[in-house]
Amino acid sequence: MSPSVRAAVFQALEEFGGLLFSEPGLCVYSRWLEQCRAAVSRLLGVDKFFPQGVAIIPNASFGLGIVLNALGLRPGALVITSTHEHFALSSPLRLLSQKGVEVVALDQPTPQAFLDSIRRELERPSVSLIAVSHVSYKDGRIFPIEDICRLAAQFEVPVLVDGTQAVGQVQPILTRFTPLAYVFSAHKWLFGPMGTGAMWVSREFVESFAGAWASPTPEDVIDARRFEGGTVNVALVCGLCKAAEDATNKLEERIASLRALRRRISEVISESLPMLKPLGWAGPHAPGILSYELPAEISAAELVMRLGAKHGVWVKAFKPPETPNAIRISYAPTTSDASLERLIAALKAELDSWQ
Repeated sequence: MSPSVRAAVFQALEEFGGLLFSEPGLCVYSRWLEQCRAAVSRLLGVDKFFPQGVAIIPNASFGLGIVLNALGLRPGALVITSTHEHFALSSPLRLLSQKGVEVVALDQPTPQAFLDSIRRELERPSVSLIAVSHVSYKDGRIFPIEDICRLAAQFEVPVLVDGTQAVGQVQPILTRFTPLAYVFSAHKWLFGPMGTGAMWVSREFVESFAGAWASPTPEDVIDARRFEGGTVNVALVCGLCKAAEDATNKLEERIASLRALRRRISEVISESLPMLKPLGWAGPHAPGILSYELPAEISAAELVMRLGAKHGVWVKAFKPPETPNAIRISYAPTTSDASLERLIAALKAELDSWQ
């Protein structure tokens, strides 16, 4: 969590602690939830489009599960996805495949090739859903979500988007592309509290899947609140609200800082650690993620443990069944020069002495 988000959480704890679920407490609870939904709707650019589509959820897995279960995909249905999906999406899709749903995971070197492969699959009459990330958690590639949604609309196929690695480091203006649902966790690039997230669902989803309730709501409530999971930790919700407000107000500055860090890190690694092969595609990438494939003889998992134990530097390892054998380097706009120097020194020391 960022310092401002942490302060908002503790302030809410102090203020709400004396009220709890008294009548005044319930009024404060409801008001803070509404403020958070409004902040998320502004962040996603739907505040003047369909703000009633915002629901506060614990994480992306929760939201993805609601949408996939509501769709009720049957044996013989086909889902188009990518090879870059986090377990939050790939795991439920794998379970669906075990029940007879065909899942086609695509991987292409360019955005246009990816779109072309989707178009070929859409020619099949059994396609029922496209489920894909906005930004790959593996290498930060930005999938052409706007074009995917436009293409899917031609075939009347809904699109489910996992925006966890996007929100906070790219601009997800949902009025430019209207998916069936856009889901994200807040503790990643939004720098919000763990255990918080949000999703936006289209009017079509709210009206078509009215029975898919996760939370008790009045019968006349026809909006996304029905997909919220009952009582929530209101202090964490206040943290999510503050994180969404900060990202909305400072996103361009945040993106510029991340881009500068990305250029600097990639240049230094290219010069001093040529054995690391950068991962990505011939298309746009999110500014806060750099991934590198390791030589076959170097275990990504073991390298990460050495970096942490010996140097206090932590990066992410992709471990089987994840592929390839690679590490992911992430950083924040506030990452210091000293931290970057320690990262490079640690990588160089461990790779040079590997045995």
